Amino acid sequence: MRHLMLLSLSLWSGLAVAQRPPLPGIPLVPPPVNHPGLANQPFFQPPARTPGAPPAGGKKAVPAPAPDPIDPDTSGPKAAGKELVKEIAKVLALPWHTDLSVAKAASRSTGKPILWIQALGDLNGDACSALQSLRGTTLANAVLQEELRERFILGWSDIESAPHIGLSAGYRQDQTALGTTNGAGGRNVQIVVMTADETVLLVLPGFWHAIDLLPELGLARNLFDLQRSTGHTDEQKAKMFVGMHRALLRKISSGTQGRSRWQDADRLAENASSALLIRDTFVLDAKGQPTRDAGGMVILKALPQVIHERLLAQPFVKFGAFDMEALVDYGRPLHDENAAIESGRPFPGAIAANEKRARERAKAASKPKEKKG
Repeated sequence: MRHLMLLSLSLWSGLAVAQRPPLPGIPLVPPPVNHPGLANQPFFQPPARTPGAPPAGGKKAVPAPAPDPIDPDTSGPKAAGKELVKEIAKVLALPWHTDLSVAKAASRSTGKPILWIQALGDLNGDACSALQSLRGTTLANAVLQEELRERFILGWSDIESAPHIGLSAGYRQDQTALGTTNGAGGRNVQIVVMTADETVLLVLPGFWHAIDLLPELGLARNLFDLQRSTGHTDEQKAKMFVGMHRALLRKISSGTQGRSRWQDADRLAENASSALLIRDTFVLDAKGQPTRDAGGMVILKALPQVIHERLLAQPFVKFGAFDMEALVDYGRPLHDENAAIESGRPFPGAIAANEKRARERAKAASKPKEKKG
């Protein structure tokens, strides 16, 4: 019964999400040189070369290229039982704060940025599916642990009733941690990097693999230095913020792209919304219309591109003013790959938050549009 309730709520929320207006597009800048290393990064090619886009003057969609083989790290069980508990124990041994004011004081005294994980569930208790995998695999990685311990002030908080939260069941520390893709469960987990005065430098929604998280944290450290520098105006800093995000995207490897593929359910949810509006997740043709593959499915931008483009709309925003809903509004709210393997407890706060969000969006969608002029 609980799974039926979650599924129906997910569908209801997904329809409501489709009513959300698109975010303003951020034009992409093609790389300065046509380097062979960028061959597997189609989202950095000029519009006419975008995979799936119709030829100039044509109306037929070009079949999308065959997808890369699924990385085994992004599927199936990775750890469970006593072994998983041991891995999570390594994570819990890191110096985590649960009071942001204490973390801010530590950041000021050490000159280190804050890495704050907010999630559905507890880092040291029952966790949603995305957090279960994040703490059991990624955060237990030895190289990443050294990076976190040496270069960041760490903290976490439970956001079960946050207005942007999604849906999942909660899992104990000994229950299975699964392999998944970067960005999966974006509503349920957000990795936030900020300064002591709560200036947001980077937000990564959902699960991330350690190998792909490390370059992102390198970007966050560079943004930390930029934000604190006194040799640039605010306008210059904002432009450099954009340039640094785009520079990271140009260096993304085909491996990272493979580990960042869209989950099937999220892809279907985005495709369903194409009947109602133009989303900033779509690859558009020269006329501003969604490009489609041979099967009629909308071709989506790579998920890291979507996330970083949305971050560009909020350069150096304070944490309290950061629009988290705008960042995590992709796919469907329900993300619970563990449901087929483990039985988890429900998060009533998240269910209530999703019901409220769905009611508010349905009410907003039912209002008559004001006539211009």
